[in-house]
Amino acid sequence: MARRHGRSAFRAAALSWILLGLAAASGGAQPVVGGFGDATVPERGKARVRIAGIFEGTKDQTGGVAGTEGSKVVGLGAPISFDSLGAAQLPFLTAAQRALRDSIGVSVGLTVGSVTTNARRFVARVPIQAEVGITRRLSVGLTVPFVSTRQTVNLSVNPGGTTGNLGFNPANQALSNSTASTAAARNQQLLLALRKAADSIVALANSCPVTAGTPVRAGCEDVVKDITGARALAAEARTVANGIGAVYGTSTAVGSFLVPIAGTDLERAVDARIRGLARRFVAFQVKDLDSNATPAGASARLANRGLNQIIADPAFGFNADSLGTVQRAGIGDVEAEASYMWLDTFGATARRAVPGLRLRSTVGVGYRFATGAVDVPYDFFDIGTGTGANALLLRSATDVSWSRRFWATVALRAEQPLASSQTLRVPTTPGALLVTEDREVLVDRTGGRQLVIEATPRWAASESFAVALHYSLRTRQADASTTTATDSAGAPIDASVLDVGTGGRAQVVGFGVTYSTLASYERGNGWLPAEVSFLRTSTVAGSGGVIPRTSTAQLTVRVYTRLFGHHPRPRPSLPGAR
Repeated sequence: MARRHGRSAFRAAALSWILLGLAAASGGAQPVVGGFGDATVPERGKARVRIAGIFEGTKDQTGGVAGTEGSKVVGLGAPISFDSLGAAQLPFLTAAQRALRDSIGVSVGLTVGSVTTNARRFVARVPIQAEVGITRRLSVGLTVPFVSTRQTVNLSVNPGGTTGNLGFNPANQALSNSTASTAAARNQQLLLALRKAADSIVALANSCPVTAGTPVRAGCEDVVKDITGARALAAEARTVANGIGAVYGTSTAVGSFLVPIAGTDLERAVDARIRGLARRFVAFQVKDLDSNATPAGASARLANRGLNQIIADPAFGFNADSLGTVQRAGIGDVEAEASYMWLDTFGATARRAVPGLRLRSTVGVGYRFATGAVDVPYDFFDIGTGTGANALLLRSATDVSWSRRFWATVALRAEQPLASSQTLRVPTTPGALLVTEDREVLVDRTGGRQLVIEATPRWAASESFAVALHYSLRTRQADASTTTATDSAGAPIDASVLDVGTGGRAQVVGFGVTYSTLASYERGNGWLPAEVSFLRTSTVAGSGGVIPRTSTAQLTVRVYTRLFGHHPRPRPSLPGAR
């Protein structure tokens, strides 16, 4: 998909070049600024206001929980997509799985079934940036972004209703089941029958004579022949009875939240185990256990609503928001920056077409304030409006012009997040999203250093139009997370699991089209000095970590106005004014 996006971007850019070239074939060309950033700064006394609408869409990523980092492309819903959702992802099933295996003697794997989750992320940003020229070379700026995030989630549990062997326990009172008392009584009757049979065979073993030459009374023949086996059968029956109580629940035992579904291989294995015990008791002339007695199994497989009940009900351990579409809106992280143009051979020809090599280079330092909201730990698909960490910013841009029509910008951006503390849910395995509430802890975290290198060649078709191609290489070091917290069992929580996959490299390509009135305004032919740019980028490759494959569309308006100082030209009349 990313390759197709990349090809589309280049086709559109090539078409723009052809059309704009034809439009400008008879006129002189001038460099046009704007689009993807450049090395210009506002002149002394001028303000430059930039308003943009940036729209990002992501539906898959390179690497991640379902693939080797930096290779396999998986959907954003991969962390909650399973061929078999079982005890590995739902810790509350561990006790039931152990009881079925060790007590009842059934080793069939427990599973809620298959789960497929498709997710798509949309982020809209409206950054408002104001820059003011302090001197001819020095400017300061402030950027305030407004951010809206939305992640659409389509969940499919047991599609077709053919997977899974567990359903809600009809005997569990905590599930507010109207049949709980009836099912619990049925299980209680089975449990008592198992224990009564065990007591009966033990009584026979204790009362039947085993001394040689002693007459064997009626009913003792089979027990006397295998008294060791009789006692072992009694112990086995009591163990199974305990397992029935632990898994299915009775009038006095709560039982598991999920139990085998009637008619599944798992339920048939449990029934076969009980029938086998009944036949062995009959062989010892003990008929207290009915071979047709079975525990009350679940009546239906889980669907979307059932899984969301597990996620949302605190009794299951997650106590999280249900798996569904989530959206947020608010202010993002505010940035303050100062820029200095340390090299400028354009001089007065900054926006005039001149032959020969011209250079312009600007460096900037800034600070990002963690004013945006972070994603909440109890919503597994939430997207915050900010990073949650302050950061130091370093930026550099160099413009190179070598003809009347062609120029380019090479830019470098570095970002070093500062240490912060956030409340997060720490999984036991990297990339997992289903994390229980007892692992929601305070984590000390330092985001990885980020570095972006950009190259943007431009072609000025006329004094008003320009097109650009864009390539950027974005690298990020892995985050560093630590915590002193422990889990519900008192074991230390390893927060470094959160850092797996956070580093990596991404390659982004794109194109842009810019319309500018700056040249005409400086000649006195316009009333508003402004630039309008449309930019389109796509992530086409990623490696070394979990890299979202994001497509971005951006519409930017940049307007210039004088705040103080002498205005260099007469103000033209507004269109239509007399």
